Amino acid sequence: MTHEGENLKPRQFHHSWRYYRNLLIVWMPTLTVLTFSLYSPPGLITLIWLLPMVWGLYILWAVYLQIHPLRFLTIPGLKPQDFSLPCEQVFFNSRDGLRLRGWLVLLPDEMNEAQPRLPAPLIILAHGRGGSCSQMLLHAKALAQAGYSSLLLDLRAHGKSQGDTSTFGMLEADDILGAVDYLLTRPEVDRERLGALGVSLGAQAVLTAALVEPSIRAVVLDGLGALTQADLIAKKTNLLTRLAAFLNAPVYRLADYMSGIHPQEGNRKALGRLGRPILLISAGKGGEQALNRSFYKAAREPRRLWEIPRAHHAAGITDAHTQYRQRVNSFFNEFLHPGESAGGQGTP
Repeated sequence: MTHEGENLKPRQFHHSWRYYRNLLIVWMPTLTVLTFSLYSPPGLITLIWLLPMVWGLYILWAVYLQIHPLRFLTIPGLKPQDFSLPCEQVFFNSRDGLRLRGWLVLLPDEMNEAQPRLPAPLIILAHGRGGSCSQMLLHAKALAQAGYSSLLLDLRAHGKSQGDTSTFGMLEADDILGAVDYLLTRPEVDRERLGALGVSLGAQAVLTAALVEPSIRAVVLDGLGALTQADLIAKKTNLLTRLAAFLNAPVYRLADYMSGIHPQEGNRKALGRLGRPILLISAGKGGEQALNRSFYKAAREPRRLWEIPRAHHAAGITDAHTQYRQRVNSFFNEFLHPGESAGGQGTP
């Protein structure tokens, strides 16, 4: 089912001038290195010059593919019917005018399954880089088991939404805000019980949107990463962390230039301003764990932190499904259903 007319679907994806400029930025050095490698005599001197050039190309292409995700490489995912979720395909605008696709899951009334529950608490679900609505179906199913409806959306430059540039969650916040605007027009949604859950890129988008939209009452940030160099350097630093920050500086500057967006503050500072219930989820035992511990220390109450040491990045829902469902549902129950649950507290 589609809520709006077929003529409103984002059928065409027109590339921006920034897309072609960035493509030129990566292809010109690539062709130069290929020419150099083909016409240079083999030997140690050539190898010494070639290795740093290849490393530079790797960085260029890695940043480019983060800014301009390749839609055609997205593996076709599951559909709502695979999880027996009552789903409605919807199209709406981001706050800066892009046309976005979403799946709206409205739970039926227990007494009349032909009608949605009125009004219902709802969670906005935002996927990670390279994903789509399909990536968040497990989350939607887990939330549905706790009585939450959900809106799964394709972020810009992903899935069936318009746009060709991903901006590390900055402009994607307009996608979340557009989803809020759309949901507030739906009588099936309880505007007083609206939450959001984002994974990786989606986590950054949710955080940035929540800073300016009070309708988002509680947020879950799964795999939130560093937005600026300031996020990488904790108060207690050593030579290794400072060296890593120094080496990452060109990467951040290149990403800012390609995306056209320069974040004004890091996530630690943003979390210190949020002032709404927040659950941080980190996977593994490395940088993501250390980063989210620093985020937790910077965040305002009420705050929660849950670490999943054996899970892969953005894979907590599959690597620790039962615990993930319990933690997330308990968190939303505590803050979107006051008095029904007080569990779900995490520890740093």
